[in-house]
Amino acid sequence: MAINRLEIQALRNIERVDIQPGAGINFLIGANGSGKTTVLEALYCLGRGRSFRTTQSNQLITHQSECFTVVGRFTRGHIKTVIGIQRSRGRSVIKVDGANAASAAQLASLFPITVIGPGLKGLLDDGPEPRRKFLDWGVFHVEHNFGPAWNRYRRALAQRNAALRSRNRGSIVSGWDAELVQYGNQLTQARARYLQQLDVYIKQLAANFSECAALAPRFYSGWPEGSDYADYLSDHLLSDLERGFTQFGPHRADLKFYIDGKDAKTVISRGQQKTWVAALTIAQCQQLHSVDIRPTLLVDDLPAELDPHRRRQLIQTLHNTGCQVFITATEKSLFTPEDISLGRVFHVEHGAVTLVED
Repeated sequence: MAINRLEIQALRNIERVDIQPGAGINFLIGANGSGKTTVLEALYCLGRGRSFRTTQSNQLITHQSECFTVVGRFTRGHIKTVIGIQRSRGRSVIKVDGANAASAAQLASLFPITVIGPGLKGLLDDGPEPRRKFLDWGVFHVEHNFGPAWNRYRRALAQRNAALRSRNRGSIVSGWDAELVQYGNQLTQARARYLQQLDVYIKQLAANFSECAALAPRFYSGWPEGSDYADYLSDHLLSDLERGFTQFGPHRADLKFYIDGKDAKTVISRGQQKTWVAALTIAQCQQLHSVDIRPTLLVDDLPAELDPHRRRQLIQTLHNTGCQVFITATEKSLFTPEDISLGRVFHVEHGAVTLVED
């Protein structure tokens, strides 16, 4: 579902903005600090209920303002939807078509959104959490029972960990194992199915991004492959009691990538990593598009880090996804006239955003 009108008020250095993005590529051009990334933050808030740059909501509110407000108007076919988020210092209100949003999952379902940016190398270099989140974002959209199963699993995990921390008898701790195993196996199966589908699109991108040619993703469930989860929990009960938490399970799952049997991050260069992770994110969006889900992609200043050839490949590939895309850059000259002809250009300066007419 594409956004066709975006209204922002009192968000960082943006006092008031009201723009009508195109359904394809939207270029946001302006100097550093002009407010380009703030526009991306506003969009991300509509789909995730939070910023991708900070967990401190108060940092988002313009100085001397009481709150920030973001409103997005969407159209898909004959269906029109309005999402609004207002956040003051200590309180948030999120509404969908005038009613309070049920949860962040409702926003994610209505407006799936993801970011390609300079910080993406963390997907390779950091621990398993960002990779697990990357995987689960896709699984959530294609496996409809994934969200409820994940909530039930986390509830059982929290109860089991509480029992472990209080050094309860093993029988009390194990009383949560059946629920943990039931939903843990559901999560693991859903993740494995999704990755199998995603791998098809990763391989297809090898034609445009050579870094993907020999790329092989591998999913780790969070406990040793070939082991029964229930048996593994039982076998490690004493160890869990000593540590005070559940050491194994889907909450410890990981997604790793290999090239010719070697860990990808040890084989490819930093520059290649940026291209590769961008391609991986695009593959995820292409997979979702194949099941009639059209995510929005936010590309934050990545074109400046690529050579002209890679930049051209990236823009054309983004265009071919059929998704709505927002790209920030400091100079319009970073793109060819053919690139620019694929979408709309907005000039951003001192928190003001204006459409550049042809």
